Amino acid sequence: MRKISCLLIAASACYLAACEKSGFSYEDVNTENGVGYILLDTFSVDVKTVLLDSVPSSGQNVILNGFYNDPIFGKITAGSFFEVGLPDSRKIENNMVYDSTELILRSNGYYYGDTMVPQNIQVYQLAQNINMNEGSSYLYTHHSFATQSSPLGSRAAYIRPLAKDTVSIRLADSKGQEIWDLFANNANEVSGASQWLDYFKGFAIRTGTTNAIYGYNATTAVMRIHYHINSLERGTSYFEFPLSNSGYQFNNIQADRTGTAIAGLTTTNNSISSTNLDNAAYMQGLTGIATRLDFPSIKKSMELGKFGKIITATLTVQPIRNTYTQYNLPAKVCLVKADSKQNTYDTLMNSTNGGYQYGDLSIDHLYNENTAYTYDLTSYCTSELTTDNITTRGLLMLPTYGDYLTKPERLVIGDKLNSKNKMTFKIYYLLYK
Repeated sequence: MRKISCLLIAASACYLAACEKSGFSYEDVNTENGVGYILLDTFSVDVKTVLLDSVPSSGQNVILNGFYNDPIFGKITAGSFFEVGLPDSRKIENNMVYDSTELILRSNGYYYGDTMVPQNIQVYQLAQNINMNEGSSYLYTHHSFATQSSPLGSRAAYIRPLAKDTVSIRLADSKGQEIWDLFANNANEVSGASQWLDYFKGFAIRTGTTNAIYGYNATTAVMRIHYHINSLERGTSYFEFPLSNSGYQFNNIQADRTGTAIAGLTTTNNSISSTNLDNAAYMQGLTGIATRLDFPSIKKSMELGKFGKIITATLTVQPIRNTYTQYNLPAKVCLVKADSKQNTYDTLMNSTNGGYQYGDLSIDHLYNENTAYTYDLTSYCTSELTTDNITTRGLLMLPTYGDYLTKPERLVIGDKLNSKNKMTFKIYYLLYK
């Protein structure tokens, strides 16, 4: 590498003028062993809140149910759809007598909201088979299927998610007895899996008055028909109908954003600039809301000189104070490359260990001022230098894949002009000749 210490000192005034003309400036110039670094920290970052086209939900093995009125993100309602299969053994003897039917859900430990309010669970029988659209591999959060008009059962219960409570909902005996009689008569409706689904298409779990969303383990959800045996030693037992076809279990999520800052987000108006949101941006993956970041001025770094290289690029994102006092911040937030239509591509990797970048969340517990996510954008910025209008990619801020599809985790951040918590974007640039 050729020595440049004298060159940088002599030409610094020219570079400064060029920087002002190009819309950026540098903070410092250091030379050591013939290497010169320029810190650029005035690049523009276009920040938007965007509404994604759809959120896949099936096959996650999580049942969500509940309602929560979020002061920032609006009224969020969660329900779930799934099928149940036939029990392994279903032979009914003459001395066996039907007792009751229940649906059993086991908490997976997750909740969002106020657990001091009883959870209202309503269980409906599906009137329509669960089906995927042709050519699709997923069911999405906006999907829904018809149910019978009246619930098969309901219950209001206090749930301790950290204790992973089990919740039992008593179902209508008329339906339980009907299924029992089909077994007793070896009816066609219970002769095989397809015949059973034609007769009993599955369940929809909905909610009534509540103030929290809970998660349940889909793999352990079962319908049980209890019975007793008439004999000298009276005994009790049950037939168990497990959740079947996990790929067809999914959660329906509805969000009413009326009265919120992002109420204007619709399928036709799916983007709002942070400049129209008091220099803030929003993220809640489960309801389809993401923060989008674009860096249109990265290529201007090449105007500093004919020969140069991005050494390091860092992005620091700060959640806005008082938006997470009652909620835990997402522990991990990814940056995902996306085109102009929000089609997603690669998730940014860590150049040090090769894993995904999750933001390395640092929480300021004392002053609640310097909480931040930090990212290394070196590889991303370098690749953007050679893109065109078609191949350029922005970045979507989203929770990790599993959390994105199963938890209403949310985040509100400031852009570079936010008066409370600013975003910072810095590039260390090597200039030589």
